[in-house]
Amino acid sequence: MTRLDAYSDGGPLGLLQTPPSEVKEKRYKLLKEETVTVDLLHRSVPAKYTYKGLCSVSGESPIRPESMQKVLGGKFGDALEDLSKGMTGIAKAFPPSQLVAKGYTL
Repeated sequence: MTRLDAYSDGGPLGLLQTPPSEVKEKRYKLLKEETVTVDLLHRSVPAKYTYKGLCSVSGESPIRPESMQKVLGGKFGDALEDLSKGMTGIAKAFPPSQLVAKGYTL
C-alpha cells in the first residue's frame, strides 16, 4: 500500500460518513498526539490524525494525498482510473468486515 489516507479512501468508497461532532472533537484532541499504528492487511502502518482524518506518515509528516496520486499515476499510468473504479466496485460489493477479512484474496 502506498497511499493510506483512510478518510480520503473511505469516503468515495461509501465506507465513511461525515463524522458526528463528538468524533470531530476527539480527532482535534488527537492532532497533537504521537504517531499511531494502524493494522492494514496484516501490516502495521504508521499514521497521524490530521484535520482531514487519519493519514499515513513518512518520517514524521503525514503523506499528502495529492503526492500519492502522482506516484500511483506514475506506477499505473492510464490504467489508474480503471483500477480505481474496480476497487470502488469491490468495496461496494462487500461490507467492511468482509473486506478486512478477505483483503488479500480479493
